[in-house]
Amino acid sequence: EVRDALLVLVLVVILRRGERAEETGEYERKFLRAAARGSLRGCKKAFKRASRRSGGAGLDVQAVDPDGRTALHLACVSGDDDLARWLIKRGADVTSTDARGDTPAHLAAHRAPDNVAVTRRLTGAGASAHARNDAGETPASIAERAADGSYSALLVWHHNITSI
Repeated sequence: EVRDALLVLVLVVILRRGERAEETGEYERKFLRAAARGSLRGCKKAFKRASRRSGGAGLDVQAVDPDGRTALHLACVSGDDDLARWLIKRGADVTSTDARGDTPAHLAAHRAPDNVAVTRRLTGAGASAHARNDAGETPASIAERAADGSYSALLVWHHNITSI
């Protein structure tokens, strides 16, 4: 009887852990969707709810979407500097790569020179403007293309990322 009771208890614990894992997965999806929208408020809400549900463990800021992009990658696409700062403060890796080998800086560079604040934050946290993705491109080369011949805009962007 004691053995049966222990077996039932172990099964209950395993099932509850599975439920928590599903809940955490749902919060990670909400977290990543909020990051893709550039919603700091949405990210904080998902983070807080997951933390409450998991007894303080919270979400992994390095959680990835199907393309291997973290919340920081997604924040850089949206150009949200406040969200990027919040994620970096919580340990987001500025050198992480997605399925194409892009770092957050590669994605921020697509919006050059409009993404100067995010780019400065990334390089200040250790990102390289010269890291190569799978296609051999660097954030600097992407920014040059994104600036679309606007030499002055490119100079401002390049100065801001290299003067740190």
